[in-house]
Amino acid sequence: MRNPEASCMMAANILIVEDDRRLLEAIEQDLGKTGAHCVGFNNVSEAVSYLSICKVDAIITDLNMPEIDGSALIGLVRENSLVPIIIMTGNKKLGDAWAERRENLSVFGKPFALSDLVKHVHAVLAQFRLIQQDT
Repeated sequence: MRNPEASCMMAANILIVEDDRRLLEAIEQDLGKTGAHCVGFNNVSEAVSYLSICKVDAIITDLNMPEIDGSALIGLVRENSLVPIIIMTGNKKLGDAWAERRENLSVFGKPFALSDLVKHVHAVLAQFRLIQQDT
């Protein structure tokens, strides 16, 4: 039987922004196993440069990062895209406040099991694709 997560992730381009290099690599690896094409950066500046030339199907970002934080990335992305954004944060209250003010934005609290994040990404992508089909 085919893995339903793999069929949803197939060909999905996912941008991951996380300053913890080990967590970034683990997320890239686990999502990659489901067929997603993942590109990861450990800072917002590089992610913004990437987004200026490449289209993504979803963004996973840490909220609190040095220099430029995830909230700046969210603001820049929302200027011209409704791509789904998943915020990873240890401060769930702050993340929830962000999610209430933005469309297609969800919060995933740290710490978490990578398998749970993969399931969440699958659900977000499936929901967004259904919305796109209806429009």
